[in-house]
Amino acid sequence: MFAKAALAPIVCIGLLGLGFQAPASGQAAKPAETNGAEKRELTGYFLTFNGRAMPLKQASINGAGLLTAPIISLTLPVNISGFVRPGLNELTVEYISDAKATMNLLVEKRTAGPKKEELAKLVLAADQSSRAMTTQKISFSLPSDEATSKIDNLSDDDKKAIQQELQSYWNALSEHKGDKLKAIYKDSLDDERKLCPESANFFDKILTRETSVLRNQAIKLEPLDTSGLNFKIEGDRVKLYREDKKPLLVSNEVDVQTDPVMVEVQSKGKAQSPVDKAKTKERIVRYFLYFKQNSQDGAKEWSLSLPPNA
Repeated sequence: MFAKAALAPIVCIGLLGLGFQAPASGQAAKPAETNGAEKRELTGYFLTFNGRAMPLKQASINGAGLLTAPIISLTLPVNISGFVRPGLNELTVEYISDAKATMNLLVEKRTAGPKKEELAKLVLAADQSSRAMTTQKISFSLPSDEATSKIDNLSDDDKKAIQQELQSYWNALSEHKGDKLKAIYKDSLDDERKLCPESANFFDKILTRETSVLRNQAIKLEPLDTSGLNFKIEGDRVKLYREDKKPLLVSNEVDVQTDPVMVEVQSKGKAQSPVDKAKTKERIVRYFLYFKQNSQDGAKEWSLSLPPNA
C-alpha cells in the first residue's frame, strides 16, 4: 500500500511484518434503546492520494495528523471521518513535489455503495515546489447539522467494554479459532465494504494470512496482561496500547517449513530432486489495536476496527 513508506508496526506475523490495527464485537454499558427512525445512514469521509510526491511529509485535517510516516505514494484511502466537523474544515499538506509526476489529493464524502461526493481537491503539480519543502492548504465546509463520528470522551464502562473485546481477540488467537477471529472483525469489515471496498479487500488479505498462521498449533500466546493499558482517542476510534510500548500480546516463536523448490539443471538432461524444505520463524505480535463504536444504531457497542490508515 505504501511505496517507500514506513508502515506502523501494529501487526507483525513472522517475517512479513504486516502492519495494521484490528476489530471484535461486544458491549459497553447497556445499549440505549433506538428505533428505525433514529438509525442514520452509514457515512464516511476519506482522503485519497493519486500520483507521487518526493515525499509528502505530512497531511492533516484541522491540525490532526493523518499519516504515520512520509509517503511517496499511497494506494488506499485514509479514513478521516473522526477528524472532520460541521462547518469549515482545512486540509494542510507539507511536501516536496515530484520532478515529473503530479499528486492529487481528494476529500470525499461516501455513503453505502459506495456513493462518492467530492468535497475538495488539492493538486500538487510536478516540480511545483522546486525541490524544497512547501505547504499548501485548502478549505471545505460541511453542513452545520452534519452528524460526525468523533469520540469526545471515554467512560469507565467504555474502557471495560474495550478490554472485553481485547479478551475476545486474545481468546480467538489462543484457541486457534480462525472462524472466530473473522467473526470478531465482521461488523467493522461489513461497514468498510460499504464505504471503502479498497481497504476492506486489503484487510481481508491480512485476515487470511492471520488465520493461516493460527493453524499452527505450536503457536502459544503468553497470558493476557491488562495492566498498563493506554486508551487514546483518535477521531472516531480508540487506539489501545501499553504505556511502556511493550506488545499488547505476543506468542512464542516457532520454526515453519516453507514449500519445497524444484531445481532444474541441464546436467545429463535430468532434474534434481526438490531442495530440502527451508525453515523460517513465525510469531504473532500486536503492539496496538483500534476499537470503534457501532456506526449504525448509536448503541454503546464496541468492536475491533480497521485502522484509519491501513
